[in-house]
Amino acid sequence: MNTRQGIWTLVVRTLLDAGVRFLIVGGWAREFYGHEHQAGDLDLFVEFSAENWPKLRMALQQFNVSVPSYEELSPRSNPIRIQDLNPDVDLLTGIKGVSFDEAWPEGVETTFDACLRVRVLSEAHVFLSGRGRRCTSCPDDGALGD
Repeated sequence: MNTRQGIWTLVVRTLLDAGVRFLIVGGWAREFYGHEHQAGDLDLFVEFSAENWPKLRMALQQFNVSVPSYEELSPRSNPIRIQDLNPDVDLLTGIKGVSFDEAWPEGVETTFDACLRVRVLSEAHVFLSGRGRRCTSCPDDGALGD
C-alpha cells in the first residue's frame, strides 16, 4: 500500500480500530467543505487526554512511531507534531483558536475512503484555526486561497 490515499486510509483505519478520538483538519477538511484545494497531506487533530493518549501510542506502534507518554507532556507544551509517521500524515495535539473539546461536538460526521466513519473539523473552526485560509484577493465570499 504505497499510494498516498492508501497510506491515509491505513492510518485512519488503525486509529479508528484503536478507539482514538480525532478530527480531520487541514486541506482535506477544506476540500470536504467544497473549497478548491488539493490536499497534499493528511492533518489529524488528536484529542490530548489521559484516556486517548495510550490508545494513540498503541495504534502508532505498528508504524514504529515513538510517541512520548502522556505523563511526560505538559498541558502547556506546544502542540506535538508527530511527523515521523509518514511525510504525508501529521498528527496534531493542538491547533490555533479551538480546543479539541470545543471542536469535537461541532465536527461533522462523514465517510473517509467510502467506508470509514470519521469526523471533520467544522467549517467555522477550519477558518478559526488557520487550517483554512481565506483568499485575500477575493471578495468576502468565503473563497479560499492557497
